[in-house]
Amino acid sequence: MAIHTDFWVVVGTAAPVIALANLVAIGDGWGLREAFSHWAKPQTEVQRNWVRQGIRAGIRVYLIGTGNLVVQAFIIAAALTSLESGKDKFPTALAVPVESLGIVACLLSAVMTARWRAIVQHVQYDTRRAQRTDNE
Repeated sequence: MAIHTDFWVVVGTAAPVIALANLVAIGDGWGLREAFSHWAKPQTEVQRNWVRQGIRAGIRVYLIGTGNLVVQAFIIAAALTSLESGKDKFPTALAVPVESLGIVACLLSAVMTARWRAIVQHVQYDTRRAQRTDNE
């Protein structure tokens, strides 16, 4: 079987960039989990529900980023092994959707993180407002 050199060069270049984006997602996911985990005693059931959902969302972003990072490491290894051996070591028809799904996973992580960061700000504002009202 002939090697698709240009293909593996492109895949081997794209995978580290996607992996780097996932490192950011992993940090964001953990940060969301921490932000919600250290919440100062939610006062209402609605706030407790937001905290539970926020922790879960942070864990999801973390797991998506970590899983995608592992997949990208595998793709980098496949590209380098293919280039080194002069033979395709991984089906090129499978590498394309894997890389595409890696980009989609990055987008999903970014959207989830943005949504939950906005919720963190909203709940923090509500908490500060409730504390001011209690102090007056």
